[in-house]
Amino acid sequence: MLILLPFLALLTTSTAHPPSREHAKANDGLTFLGIPYARPPLGDLRFAPPVPLDQSRVNIEAKAILPSCLQYFTASPANAFNQDVLEYNLGGRNTTGHMNEDCLTLGVWTPTTSSHRSRATESHRKRLPVIIFIYGGGFSTGGQDVPYQKPTQWIQRTRDHIVLVPNFRSNIFGYPSAPGLAQQNLGTLNIRTVVEWAKANIAAFSGDPEHMILLGQSSGSMSIDWYTFGFYDDLIVTGVIEDSATGFTEGFTRAEGDTYNFTYVAESVGCAGYGEDSTGLLACMRKVDALVINDFVEKVQRAGQLVFYFVPVVDEKLQFANIPERALQGKQAKIA
Repeated sequence: MLILLPFLALLTTSTAHPPSREHAKANDGLTFLGIPYARPPLGDLRFAPPVPLDQSRVNIEAKAILPSCLQYFTASPANAFNQDVLEYNLGGRNTTGHMNEDCLTLGVWTPTTSSHRSRATESHRKRLPVIIFIYGGGFSTGGQDVPYQKPTQWIQRTRDHIVLVPNFRSNIFGYPSAPGLAQQNLGTLNIRTVVEWAKANIAAFSGDPEHMILLGQSSGSMSIDWYTFGFYDDLIVTGVIEDSATGFTEGFTRAEGDTYNFTYVAESVGCAGYGEDSTGLLACMRKVDALVINDFVEKVQRAGQLVFYFVPVVDEKLQFANIPERALQGKQAKIA
């Protein structure tokens, strides 16, 4: 079990990051930020499934939200998020928009006091239920650092639950649709690794691992709907809340074997000439500077030259072509 010592993070902030609201007052709650849940997806782990951390015990100075996963500012089509509330776009366009390929971290927000705890006896303090929030962003953007999505005021107002918010890979780094990969839906696997981490570790934060739910917004809502099909026989969580979208929302999947976008990017950033050699192509792409890849995808998307997007791949493992059929077969989580 990964054991984290909460006193290392008691309402302090790093000088490298501006103080955020959750650190302002002692009664705002406790925040534990920048906790790694998997090995950094660098080098050979780029375009690979997440690898859980292997430490049995580690102390973490969990003071600041660490960078979000790589993404770019989505300028088209025009919408409220790129016209009016720019803080939603973390692609270097707001004051908190730090990005890095090394991004597989999470934050835990807990109340300082709890009505659960006040009603419990000293000998049997109740653990708090846990909400794991999966942010939206069209499978292209998002992270822990979206200002209005931080749960500080929420958990202190209710004082009856804990909120966990992870970063997870998206766009070409999360759903590459690359030739030769056994697993294409890496962002989905990141979410699964987060749930497994919470199951093993949330008790250290006074959370109840037997009472955890997934709450998803927009594409995050689609992700957790699909999660109930992909992990129907081992859900771990006891419930889901889907806000504004479901797995039936159209236009957000790619057919397996449709690798054109990935190979186009590869050829454009110095990995041309590999033909059918998918192993060589992936090895080359794992050596290219991640910012070069990210910036090229942004450039093409902004130019409107292609319908250029990287979204979950229908692989019949985690993403399915016929969801109603799976439901009729009983291959959907049964949540009371």
